[in-house]
Amino acid sequence: MLDKRVSSKSIILILYAIVVFLAGVAFVPCYEVWGPEREINNYRYVFLFQLNRGSYTINGFHVTYQIDFARVLFTIGIVTLLVAVLWLILETWHKEDRARLADASAQLGEEKRLNDDRTEG
Repeated sequence: MLDKRVSSKSIILILYAIVVFLAGVAFVPCYEVWGPEREINNYRYVFLFQLNRGSYTINGFHVTYQIDFARVLFTIGIVTLLVAVLWLILETWHKEDRARLADASAQLGEEKRLNDDRTEG
């Protein structure tokens, strides 16, 4: 039979997908660079689809955004590591719960068998 309740693992996967979407697509860390020497003006988080919009100029040069890929990969890697650890902890707890449930079920079955033997004899 399928279990109809929402498991803790599915909640973790949904949260992981949201965080990866926010860190990798919605708000990416980037440098504001300008000029022929690509001087860095500012460091900020920008929505990914706003990167190509040069909204202002500095000394006649349009400001462009340069994504900090190392920081994006580092953030996603740390989040993935945390989710993997949580996943393994939950998997261990679920295995222990299943083993405890199986032991209780076996014990209940044994008690029922003994009671049936007593009533027959």
